[in-house]
Amino acid sequence: MSAELYGDKKLNTDLLKHRNAVKRRTGVALRAGGMLIRNAAQTKAPVLTGNLKRSINVEVIETGAVQLAIIGTEVSYAPYLEYGTSKMSARPYLRPAFDEQQDAAIAEVESVLDQLVKKWR
Repeated sequence: MSAELYGDKKLNTDLLKHRNAVKRRTGVALRAGGMLIRNAAQTKAPVLTGNLKRSINVEVIETGAVQLAIIGTEVSYAPYLEYGTSKMSARPYLRPAFDEQQDAAIAEVESVLDQLVKKWR
């Protein structure tokens, strides 16, 4: 998911002036959108011990001027469940959660950022 913002000079000036607030709120917005996908993935995750389900998380990272929400897990067997193996059928949970919640996640991010923009108008 990515976004570009085009606007009038006042909006762009306000964004530059409030850069740190924008950065914080963008992180909050990305986390909020990511949580929708994470919650759906936890619901869809195959459960034997519950370890995979509990390990699915949202991390917001920053690389230069770009912030990203990463939804996933560090459980070693997660890719085998998501994609399957030569001896086991796939039991996808992360991609279906993304596909199901993508529009809602984008709407959530837009809503949080819209509140910030309205504050300056």
